[in-house]
Amino acid sequence: MDFNTYFQNLSANPMFNMGMGMMAASGPSPYPVSGGQALAQGMQYAQQAQERALQLKAMQQKMAQQQAQQKAMQDWLGGGPSMA
Repeated sequence: MDFNTYFQNLSANPMFNMGMGMMAASGPSPYPVSGGQALAQGMQYAQQAQERALQLKAMQQKMAQQQAQQKAMQDWLGGGPSMA
């Protein structure tokens, strides 16, 4: 498995994203951050990452569909069987 595939799979994992959000919330801050605040921020980060993953998947599916339509059109125009 290449790095891009591994990272895409990892970035779509809600638990990984929640942990990343909690780690980000617990970093240096001028104000104290409670455990509940860190948890809420982690959950928000996970939800946003899940939405991005779904949008990416939808765009990939749309691109694959457009490529298939383009290939079918090219086959029909240039290399398809004769209708005569």
